[in-house]
Amino acid sequence: MTDASPQDLDPGLSGRRFLYTQPELLTPEQHGGLGLRTPEAPYAFAAEAEAVPLTVTEFRSAQRHFPIVFTGGEQPMPLAITGLGGRNLFVDEEGRWDPLAYVPAYLRCHPLALATAQNEQFAVVLDRSSPAVSEDPEVPFFENGTLTEGMRERIRFCQAYDGEVERTRTFCQRLRELDVLAMQSVGRDVEGQREDIARYGAVEPKRLQGVEAAALANLRDDGSLAAIFAHFFSLDLWNELLRRQAQRTG
Repeated sequence: MTDASPQDLDPGLSGRRFLYTQPELLTPEQHGGLGLRTPEAPYAFAAEAEAVPLTVTEFRSAQRHFPIVFTGGEQPMPLAITGLGGRNLFVDEEGRWDPLAYVPAYLRCHPLALATAQNEQFAVVLDRSSPAVSEDPEVPFFENGTLTEGMRERIRFCQAYDGEVERTRTFCQRLRELDVLAMQSVGRDVEGQREDIARYGAVEPKRLQGVEAAALANLRDDGSLAAIFAHFFSLDLWNELLRRQAQRTG
């Protein structure tokens, strides 16, 4: 696993968005005859994703299935670790997600996303390369040039997700200001030698113990402390990832 982190799509569509290979602004002129249909391999687009962006409100569900870690740098953000060795261990050979595992909201937004325009309004972004985009849709994008109700529902989900991303940025900034994040590593023994498999950011328990009582009480009262403990519990799942990897390769 590398230390690289998923990148956000910039408002002008000149940048990149993790797992979106052909982002286009959704318009009735370009996409009026298209819509969404569930593909046979709905999560094939994430088959090589070792890590997926996560929001803080997802920690409670995600901590039962994936290690939750933080990126490094000035603006840390959480990731669900979904794979090792360039392979997502929750996506099978048919491109289906493990039915018993939580699906991060970032993936459930795909192939749609939102971008902020210069006038502070949002635009809908479509990954045109996605096999979910169909000329024979279950959910048309437009009807008479207007977004269909099915599309509006999906856009509302993307809006809610983006709101949680902002809340997560605030949560992570607080962790950074409190200086409780530290780089850690996880490894395995190979013929008596330790082999590192990942380096990641995590809340350091000893640093958390040193936080002033008032700040700790604030973390408790707004739910942040519960999210931190979910993060702690999730780190026990590195061994489960190694088990999944051995099962796939064995």
